[in-house]
Amino acid sequence: MIAIIIGALSLNLFTQIPEKLYQPIGYTLILLITLLSMWFHKGKSFLIGLILTATFLSPWFHPYLWRLREWMQVSYPLTVFVILILPNRTPFGRGGLLRLLGITLFYGSFFIPFLIPFYTSFYTSLSATAISMTMTPHTMIALFSLPLIAIAALKQQSNGLAILLAFLSSALLIEYNPTPPTVVIIPLLFLIVGVLDSGYKMAFNDDLTSLPNRRALNEAMSSAHGTYALAMLDIDHFKKFNDTFGHDAGDDVLRKVSAHIGNVRGGGKAFRYGGEEFTILFQGKSAEDSLKYCEEVRENIAASPFIVRSKKGRKKPGKKGRKKSAPSKSVPVTISIGVADSRSQSGGPSEIIKKADKLLYKAKKGGRNRVEK
Repeated sequence: MIAIIIGALSLNLFTQIPEKLYQPIGYTLILLITLLSMWFHKGKSFLIGLILTATFLSPWFHPYLWRLREWMQVSYPLTVFVILILPNRTPFGRGGLLRLLGITLFYGSFFIPFLIPFYTSFYTSLSATAISMTMTPHTMIALFSLPLIAIAALKQQSNGLAILLAFLSSALLIEYNPTPPTVVIIPLLFLIVGVLDSGYKMAFNDDLTSLPNRRALNEAMSSAHGTYALAMLDIDHFKKFNDTFGHDAGDDVLRKVSAHIGNVRGGGKAFRYGGEEFTILFQGKSAEDSLKYCEEVRENIAASPFIVRSKKGRKKPGKKGRKKSAPSKSVPVTISIGVADSRSQSGGPSEIIKKADKLLYKAKKGGRNRVEK
């Protein structure tokens, strides 16, 4: 959403940029996306930003490259798609440098046709045909390839939406507003905001459960004021579950439990504290006010038993070549909760966490699958 807003605001802003600033802004943005991609290990964003600059901004850097623009733009969707389906690599690691070399050789091959008179005349006729068409060939190819690009982009673990927006904006702007600022700067801004958003999530979100992590909890509690409650939650017998069914099943349990905790009502915000422990912060509520919402989370988890599949796989061959489901087992999963608030604690957030942890231990000693305040 932030990327969309920036792109929309930038459309009018950058069309007013003097032509003499095209190159400095282009160089600055590609340097910025390079540094951010290196810092957050986003090789795909770096390569797409580099290709974007080479494809759409190079004619303004060197007049001779105008002759190559159509060829580069036609191949742009294919190159983006290939980058998206390949595994992510650090921009200047071994894998990243090999991909950069491959792309350089691929784009460098576009110079070859201009050394042969036949291809030079063929390119001239292609350009004349493109000018006479309502929509240029490269835009048509980009739009036809959009579904594949969208699927590949949205399957990315991070900043896939930003890459999709960068591709779509560059494909449309070259058709309807073909000036360097709009065609290059706006898509690069999408990529930059996407990398920054991805970096923020890496720092403050838990990768397994997608909940905010302990660092995010510390930030939230440092800014908490007035009355607030903190609930500490722990999955009962989780170590035994891991030892019995394996760590993959344990990860699935963590995802399932975190989904229930993340849906807590009453204005609570869920965090993964570490291991099988979670927290919920209720700003503006006392422990008594938060109790019913914690009970609701506990009941929902207890009422949703976890299905454990056979370790041999989801399915296995049956008689006569048919497949049948592998054995599965329904295992109850419960949590214990301790709830404390800021009214009785004078030592700050750390003391509230300690109090909630003690109450959690009390719930464990009292039989588990219960809430203590």
